[in-house]
Amino acid sequence: MHYDTFPQFKAGLLEAANFPQTTSDAKIDILFQHYNHARRQGSLTLGRLDDTKPLRNTSGTSFEGGKGQLLLTSEASKGFSEKMSPPAPTFGKTVVPRGVSAAEWTKKSPKEQMDTMMGNKWSIWLNDAFILGGIHSHAVFSLVSNVNLKGDPNAQFPFNVTQRELLGLCKFGYSGIAGDLKAGTQYKCTDTQLADAAMFKSYVEEMLSQETRVKRRAP
Repeated sequence: MHYDTFPQFKAGLLEAANFPQTTSDAKIDILFQHYNHARRQGSLTLGRLDDTKPLRNTSGTSFEGGKGQLLLTSEASKGFSEKMSPPAPTFGKTVVPRGVSAAEWTKKSPKEQMDTMMGNKWSIWLNDAFILGGIHSHAVFSLVSNVNLKGDPNAQFPFNVTQRELLGLCKFGYSGIAGDLKAGTQYKCTDTQLADAAMFKSYVEEMLSQETRVKRRAP
């Protein structure tokens, strides 16, 4: 289902396995902004951090708005403009994060506010929100890295972020995704019903299932 409102989006997150149930509305709303940002894009780029870095000069990042066609990475907050205001909360009055007074909040720069709300670090939930936004817009995803979808049974996390993203596309209506994947390939939505039905719950369940399957191969 598409998450058209903040309450729908929040409910979708709370249904997903392992999502921290005590996450504040302020932080959830930042995820919602990234979801909506991706829904407005016709094309998005997937790839490992080192392979996406050269593209930021021409494509920007989702933090900066602008062309915004790069998937969010762990270093994206470094490119957040000091002159921009952070996305306005969509569920009502601005929520000041816990542990920060209203007076302290108004003294922070836009970037400091963003870093506070995001905990100053990337999260898999932010990444998943951006991917689902792109899936719900039926965006074309361009791969800039060579990727294998096998997974590592001996790793704490069997799949890296780019593998997780591609498995999500495969689950939700994007075809031609299997085995060894080459940089430069574009993936298009060929089953819009599957794409429109994508949810955090089913995305996380698919990843847990895939991880269990991979771990069974461990010696």
